[in-house]
Amino acid sequence: MLKQPLFSGPVQLPLDLPVQPQAARYLLRDATGRTAELSLTPANAALALRSDRTHDSIFVAMDNPHRLRFWYFLYRGNELVRWGYSTELNIAERASNPEPWFASVQYEWGGEMRTDEYSIPLLQRQLQVRAEQPAVAYPGQRIRLTYHVTDGGGAPVPNADLTSYAYTSKFRKPEAPELPSFEPPTMGRRAGRRFRLAEQFDNKPDQTSQKPLDWAQWRAQLGLDSLVFYQFLYPEFGVFGEYRAAPGGLTQVAPFVVDSGRVQPAAAVYLDGVPIYIRALNHTEPYALVADSGYHTLSVRTATRLITLRGVYLQPRHKLTLSLDLNYPRPDMTVEERPATFTSLEQTELNRYVLPVSVANLPPARCPRSGRGPVCKC
Repeated sequence: MLKQPLFSGPVQLPLDLPVQPQAARYLLRDATGRTAELSLTPANAALALRSDRTHDSIFVAMDNPHRLRFWYFLYRGNELVRWGYSTELNIAERASNPEPWFASVQYEWGGEMRTDEYSIPLLQRQLQVRAEQPAVAYPGQRIRLTYHVTDGGGAPVPNADLTSYAYTSKFRKPEAPELPSFEPPTMGRRAGRRFRLAEQFDNKPDQTSQKPLDWAQWRAQLGLDSLVFYQFLYPEFGVFGEYRAAPGGLTQVAPFVVDSGRVQPAAAVYLDGVPIYIRALNHTEPYALVADSGYHTLSVRTATRLITLRGVYLQPRHKLTLSLDLNYPRPDMTVEERPATFTSLEQTELNRYVLPVSVANLPPARCPRSGRGPVCKC
């Protein structure tokens, strides 16, 4: 859940705003301090699945008044039949087998990812009663009532014992008797989660991935490109940037290099040719590099490449999270091959900005630094 406000500012009433599912609540305060609050809870998400089963078909539809985007997965037993990512759902499928169907729906609401599970069994022992009768009858009128009783498959039920009763408007709160259900309990779907690697995979905890994600396939099927996390790993035009207000009002930048969705660790970061981060010296500090606002040339040295992006704008008092796709050609970005270790020229250049400091007999203290100042070596 986001802790910082998505929006804060003056408004004029009456006000009509589209609901943001990333928000946990809306708080309105007037000049006298009176407040009104609306929390986004599962009760007011109003996202509900409607379903119906006949002896040979299944019908599934989604009520979605807020037009939320959601993932849906439709199972026949334990077999996944349909899935997708949309704002609406209206499905009709053949279902001649009496085995139960299941639906799983995931969506974002109130700043959280929520999951709703549905069972859609075929009610075989529940009888359906259809009455043929006039809509209105006057006192003393004789009418003929006809009832049709069928089972869950639509077949007529012979020798059905029915009790029919009527009441007038004098009974203000009529209550129908509660009848028991003779349907057997529905067994749940077997969970598809697996917490053990298959035999053909080696368990290597030091390696985060053995196979790159097929981005071209899954971005469309699961709507991954709508999530900021995947926009960061797979920048659409080779560069992803997000500004957020920085704590303390310091202008900051956090650059990353990605290769097919995998982050490449930075060995050094340069701003206008000046090193502002050296991993060997600064790896214990937060990866938020203080810098001057304005336009800059940013370079990131990885284990095998030097990636340089020109015209990077640092917004005053904001932190810029930046990801660069080294496989996406851009006129304002260059990618140079480099050896696995710093060259002698790189080491000489870095040493110009490294100040050795002896900490013997000195109290522990942080090395002073500025956005463009030297890097301390203690």
